[in-house]
Amino acid sequence: IRGKALYSGSDSAGLRFQRKDNLTIGPAGTVVFFFKGDFKNGKTGSSIFLWGIDSGKGFLGQTLVSWPKEKCPCERELHIQFLDGKKIPNKTFITGFPDGEKGCGKWHMLAFSWAPGQVSFKYDLNPAKNYPIGFDMGESDFPADWFTLGRQGGWNFYMDEFTIYNRRLSDAELDDIYKMYMGNGVETK
Repeated sequence: IRGKALYSGSDSAGLRFQRKDNLTIGPAGTVVFFFKGDFKNGKTGSSIFLWGIDSGKGFLGQTLVSWPKEKCPCERELHIQFLDGKKIPNKTFITGFPDGEKGCGKWHMLAFSWAPGQVSFKYDLNPAKNYPIGFDMGESDFPADWFTLGRQGGWNFYMDEFTIYNRRLSDAELDDIYKMYMGNGVETK
């Protein structure tokens, strides 16, 4: 998605796209996007749904959890989740935002990659966190015809430059993407 950022949160909605020709779960891939919380201007709310193949027959997605309620979402855990699959077990991979509250209200790059036996998460220029998995995944594991970006909820946030690659990007490639959009003080709009 190119152009102005997607606004999600209170008084907003998410976007739903067909997976055909957009998001194919092959042996390897990467989802990269930029995220900015506008948490000071939103209501308190539940978890934040960033993106996902949202199906009761095989869910794959990223969310910011809804607890602890008294903390700003920028101080909460980020979850990569596999749920409700026939072959893939329910599994949650947990990471946090390294910047915590000092990164609140600023643009950040988030990247999720997969390859046989492994998933990884990368935040800005920090090294990727790699998680071994006991399964491989493919198209049949996620039978929904669509995927969703953002969702209506209490917390306000923006997403921009959502890009899908049909291969796993290296840390160096992801660093180059970050620098291209964020280098020299330039931020996404």
